[in-house]
Amino acid sequence: VYKRQAPVTADVQTAFARRPELNMLSLSADIYKEKIRLARAEFLPTVSLAGGYLASNPSLFNSFERNMKGMWGVGIVVNVPLVTSGERFYKVKAARAEAASSRFQLEETREKVELQVNQSRQKVREAAERLLTARRGCEEADENLRYATLGLQEGVIPVSNVLEAQTAWLKSHSERVSSQIDLRLANLYLLKSTGTLMP
Repeated sequence: VYKRQAPVTADVQTAFARRPELNMLSLSADIYKEKIRLARAEFLPTVSLAGGYLASNPSLFNSFERNMKGMWGVGIVVNVPLVTSGERFYKVKAARAEAASSRFQLEETREKVELQVNQSRQKVREAAERLLTARRGCEEADENLRYATLGLQEGVIPVSNVLEAQTAWLKSHSERVSSQIDLRLANLYLLKSTGTLMP
């Protein structure tokens, strides 16, 4: 009795979600987006507000008084970059180029992962078909060997035909085992390509 092994079904979206290199490149692209914002923010006006209260005894205003007296202080600082000599544009342009390069690398890697998953899925299908063919060959070889053995016992088939049937039986069963191994390996490669193969 042969059990038919169901091939592993995989989804490209699963690979996109689980492959660590895609996650890393996605985070990298987000970092470069923030780098553009930082490059822009570096040349925007900044406003700072500070406040405080100073108390002393003896009084700062009249040192002969022994009372606790103080004063409030509030300050505002505005920093406006007026002349940057084009530095702003170059920094923003460089940050945009890095972000574009990161996005391009992410898209290229996604295409490669999709191709790898589709190739692995195709190899699983081919290995499953080879295994099915090998199992049919085993059934035919079993039947052929049974007829040859019965014919030898009845004396209507020579020993050489029985040896040929045994050789064909051994070859077909070896091919079946080899096909099973190929299917298992193809399934493992598919799991690896989707990022679902746990170490």
